[in-house]
Amino acid sequence: MAQSDAKTAVEREQYAYSHPEYLELLEGMRAAIEQEEYLKWKMTAAHIVTECWRTEQANNRRQDNATR
Repeated sequence: MAQSDAKTAVEREQYAYSHPEYLELLEGMRAAIEQEEYLKWKMTAAHIVTECWRTEQANNRRQDNATR
């Protein structure tokens, strides 16, 4: 905003929001957040698969003990 020659705060703010450097920063943040969300949900899915496997194994042990 300091680079702008505008006199009012609104004009300086408009300049800052339309500045290519700011727009590039926003695009970088968008990409980072997209990657973060993708990895978060991938990790959540892996956790669910692991919990299902553990439950299945516990059920198998219980059934093996019941048939002995």
